[in-house]
Amino acid sequence: MQLVPAMQQPAYALLLIIFSLVHAAPPNLQSKIQAYLQTQGVNASIPTSAYSAQPNAARLDTVSLTCGILNAYRDLDLVTPQDGQLYTTEAEQHWSPTAWGHPNCIFEPTTVGEVQFFVGLLAITASPYAIRSGGHSPFKDFASTDHGVLIAMHKMKGVEYDAPSETVRLAMGNTWGDVYQALIPHQRIVVGGRLAPVGMALVTGGGLSHYSNEKGFASDNVVDFEMVLADGSLIHANATSHSDLWWAMKAGQNNFGITTHITTKAYPMGAVWGGLR
Repeated sequence: MQLVPAMQQPAYALLLIIFSLVHAAPPNLQSKIQAYLQTQGVNASIPTSAYSAQPNAARLDTVSLTCGILNAYRDLDLVTPQDGQLYTTEAEQHWSPTAWGHPNCIFEPTTVGEVQFFVGLLAITASPYAIRSGGHSPFKDFASTDHGVLIAMHKMKGVEYDAPSETVRLAMGNTWGDVYQALIPHQRIVVGGRLAPVGMALVTGGGLSHYSNEKGFASDNVVDFEMVLADGSLIHANATSHSDLWWAMKAGQNNFGITTHITTKAYPMGAVWGGLR
C-alpha cells in the first residue's frame, strides 16, 4: 500500500486562503481538514488570528470547500465557472449533450499523486463528485454532476508498450485513437473501442471491439488495473493481487475506486487495406 504523497507547500499568501476556507468549514470538519493538510506538508501552526474568515462567518458547503482548497493549490489544474468559455468547453466535453452537467469545479489531475490528494480530501469533505474519462456515455450523471466536483482525466496521457510481455500500459486520459496511433510503429493492436474518440472507461463495462469475436471484450484483455482506493492508497488489481477487485472491474464500472492506468494485452497487427468501389 502506498500512502498519499505530500503536495508542494503553497506560498504563505495561499496558506492564508486555505486556512480561511478551513475556518469557514463546518465545525466538525475543521480539525480533520487541518490534520489532513498537515500530512500534505502544509504548516498548520498559522494562528487563528491570521484567518481572513471570522468565527461567525457563513459556513461553506462541502463542495465549495473542496473546490476552494483545490483552487488554492496553484500547481493543480482546476476550472471553475469564473473561467467563462473555458469552463463551458470543459464541462461539455461529452459525446452527447444529454450527458452535460454543471459542476461547481472541474479538477484535471496530471499525476497519480494529485488523484490521491483529491481522494484524501474527499474522504473528509464527502463532497459529491463524478469522474470523466472519454465522456462517451450519453447518460446523465454517468460522467457528470450538477452540484459537485467533476474529475476530468484527459490530461493523464501515456501509452507504454512492453515488447517482452506483449502488453501496453495506458493512462485513463487517453482515447482509443491515441492508443492505436501510438502502437502503429510497433505493429501492434489492442482490443479497444471501435471509434477513436471513445475513452478508456470502456474497459470497465465490458467493451465491444472489432476484435471481440476473436479476443473477447476489451475488459477480458486487461491484465492490471492501477487504482486509487477510498483511503487514498494506490493498488494494482490483477490475477495475483486484489484478484476479486480485478474481476469486478471488468464489468462493474464504478464505485470501486479511481482507475488511473490499465495494462492490457497487445496483438500483432500489420497493414489494413480498405476502400470503396
